[in-house]
Amino acid sequence: SFYHFFDSKQALTLEVVDGYWAAQREQWRAALTGDEPALDRLCRLLEGMADVQRDTRAESGAVAGCLLGNLALELSTQEPEVRAR
Repeated sequence: SFYHFFDSKQALTLEVVDGYWAAQREQWRAALTGDEPALDRLCRLLEGMADVQRDTRAESGAVAGCLLGNLALELSTQEPEVRAR
């Protein structure tokens, strides 16, 4: 039934990347918008990202890291379409 919804594993991966980035982009935009100096806004973004990792670790006992970073490490030399995205 998987192939009823997706043509390939790569197609699923691209859908996940697009969905993840859409959510991340909104969070980044919120963190980086404001009248504060750019460095303060950047620190707010990075602290927010670190908070997510801390919360995940507290809930699950593991730090999963960044989905995009993890995919880049795993697939960048194997999947040209995923690498391009």
